[in-house]
Amino acid sequence: MGYTFRRVFIKDRLERLQFNFLPSVSLKSAKAFRDKIKALRIHSHTGSKIEVIAEMLSPMFRGWLNYFTKFNPSAVKYTLTI
Repeated sequence: MGYTFRRVFIKDRLERLQFNFLPSVSLKSAKAFRDKIKALRIHSHTGSKIEVIAEMLSPMFRGWLNYFTKFNPSAVKYTLTI
């Protein structure tokens, strides 16, 4: 499925730290997505307009984000660092 459960620390009402498990993007899935983006060789499209590159990337990012932001949207922002 591409998810893994990670331990996160949260504060309860009394300001005590407790840990919980939240679903987030698995390392394998994140690496596969980054490799897919790198395989497009965007750096070789230097003569292309930005709109062409955006049309190429937009469906991939939208699909990936729609799938992985269902459960823990804040965990996705660290994954997209290429």
